[in-house]
Amino acid sequence: MKPEEITAGARTVCHLAEYFEELKQAARELIAGARASGRGYFTPGEEEAVRRLQISYWKSRAALFEVVGSFRQDTELSEELRPDAFLVAFGAAVLLVDAARFLREAFEPLPLVREKLNEPEPCFGIPAGTYDAVQQSLTSPLHAWHLYHAMRYFEDHAAELRARAAHPLMAGVLAVIERLKSRLEVPAAGYLKARLRVRTRGALGRLRYGRWARHSTGCRSWWPRWPRESTRGRGTIPTCPRRSSTACAGCLGPVTC
Repeated sequence: MKPEEITAGARTVCHLAEYFEELKQAARELIAGARASGRGYFTPGEEEAVRRLQISYWKSRAALFEVVGSFRQDTELSEELRPDAFLVAFGAAVLLVDAARFLREAFEPLPLVREKLNEPEPCFGIPAGTYDAVQQSLTSPLHAWHLYHAMRYFEDHAAELRARAAHPLMAGVLAVIERLKSRLEVPAAGYLKARLRVRTRGALGRLRYGRWARHSTGCRSWWPRWPRESTRGRGTIPTCPRRSSTACAGCLGPVTC
């Protein structure tokens, strides 16, 4: 990383720290409206608000991942630049954790919003399952291990790193870290509970999809056996076999765990 790249990364961290607070406030207002209405569905305006939130978060997340990745992939970083580069990358990582935890805390009790956040948005490169993927990343043992060592490095070199705050941009990055570093401190029981919940929901989603696909295939295999309309009577609508339709009915409800 060059000095100008570190400066650009610091600007990104400081800007997105403020922007994430705006997104959080928008999310709180959305949640308040959804809970107050109790409708169980979105109005067009609410659906558009969720989509804007999803797109804004995804683009900001990508920018922060780029900052972290540029530091981790730089094997020729000079010792002189390492403290500043570490502060910028660590600040970006702390923001990512805080945002992911906010998503879980805000939307985990709201299956309707989670489902909407899991929908793809191809025009913006957002794949299906975004919410679940973010939570899997948050509870990844590998990511937890990296964050643990980053936090240890920050604490062991606190005096040297805080001395970098003489530069206004680095002071802003350090302020972000100091404000949000507690978000990295998750009790073991809480981590295991979150990890189990994420893995269980993912497994149930795959199971439901597999059952639906299997019985859909079963329905298609019955198509040649349906009598022609002339032998069933006018106005009769063919249906799939009772065994398949009964099994499919149990797959269609939302995953609420």
